Amino acid sequence: MSSSSSSDTAAAVAEWLERKPGAMQWEVLPASLRTRLGSESAWLRAVRGYCAARQRAWCAALGLDEKDYLIDLLRHSREHLMLYPYHLAERLTACVPASSPFE
Repeated sequence: MSSSSSSDTAAAVAEWLERKPGAMQWEVLPASLRTRLGSESAWLRAVRGYCAARQRAWCAALGLDEKDYLIDLLRHSREHLMLYPYHLAERLTACVPASSPFE
């Protein structure tokens, strides 16, 4: 997949999730978006990337357990020089005790 089609796909995923934030299940996607993504695993990767980039809270539809998602979110935040997600601090300290904004 070329970088322009990859960015087009990411934009289509973002547009879908912004229009229908609760519609994260593969089955509810329009056929055109399913065709563009190719597989449910590609959809889950795209959703996780979208949620991590926006530091969204975990939900079961992400296909990971909460601790794994929060670790990925912290890694993404550090790699992209984002602020510590203080709005998730309670869940972070409960699930990933070693996480701290002072690391």
